[in-house]
Amino acid sequence: MFRKRLIVKNMSLNIFQSKRKSIFFKRLSRFLILLLLLFTFRTILFNTFFTYQIVDYRNIKIPPNKALKAYIDANDDSNANDLNSIVDTSVKITSELLSFTFRQSTKNPNKLYEINKANCIGYAVLLETVLSYLIKKYNCSNELEVLHCVAEIHCLGINVHDYIEHSFFKDHDFNVIEFKQTNAQIAIDPSLYDYLWINSVSIRK
Repeated sequence: MFRKRLIVKNMSLNIFQSKRKSIFFKRLSRFLILLLLLFTFRTILFNTFFTYQIVDYRNIKIPPNKALKAYIDANDDSNANDLNSIVDTSVKITSELLSFTFRQSTKNPNKLYEINKANCIGYAVLLETVLSYLIKKYNCSNELEVLHCVAEIHCLGINVHDYIEHSFFKDHDFNVIEFKQTNAQIAIDPSLYDYLWINSVSIRK
């Protein structure tokens, strides 16, 4: 009798543990699917909530030195006949070279190449420098132009900078690439791309 009770108890315990495992794996599966969806649609989701309103432009045009040119050339896998490929390569090179810092940083792209750290201004400076170099290299200045923009970021129409007192967050730098033949534009936040892989942002009209 005791043996039968023990067997029944063990069977009940096994069923309970099996159910717990089933619930755990079901919840884990749902969580992983949610993460996958968030990752897949990250750019759409970000642009649904956040927009960039251009308030100024920066004119920091420092040509790359020999060392930076050599690095760009060594990592240039652009298709010369594909403008989007040239842009993508510039973003990739910028991302590979830099890591973000909240401290003040140089605005000289050649020094950024040496120290590998930048705030949002430095990211936008380096992307403009790399892309401008490739535009010249592939002789497509009549087709592509890159701008260094200063923006205020809005979340659901609310200016987020109004709620942040620190001077570091008074605005945010990013780039706008213009395709001259079609009058199309793409806005890229290189510091955002570096960490969240969001390849374009939305400009507030």
